[in-house]
Amino acid sequence: MVRLFAVFLCASTEAFPQNHHVAARAHPLLTQIRNLLMDDRVMVRLPHSNIWVAGVVVSVLQYFNAIRSDGYRIEYSSRGGWHVELFPASPDHILPATRGPPPAHADDRSAGSARRQAY
Repeated sequence: MVRLFAVFLCASTEAFPQNHHVAARAHPLLTQIRNLLMDDRVMVRLPHSNIWVAGVVVSVLQYFNAIRSDGYRIEYSSRGGWHVELFPASPDHILPATRGPPPAHADDRSAGSARRQAY
């Protein structure tokens, strides 16, 4: 009886994963994304689109009610203005900026701080 239960348990976990986080842990960039710090340059996917833009991490958040994972508040420039939004710590939404030009305000931290205080 116990052996039969163990076989059923193994088969059910392979056929029907309990949560989607198991696959996310295997992603090679997930560790880098989870270790981002303030003022790190990142690439973020704009909400409801497939457009990636450069941004800067404004704050590191841990929130559990809406997304049930870690996340970041990221400042980015889009459509002629500066925006600050929350993004989940997932390779689907955030990538470490390893290539490409830095954001225009990345070297001027005082200007970025002034913009952040305006929000």
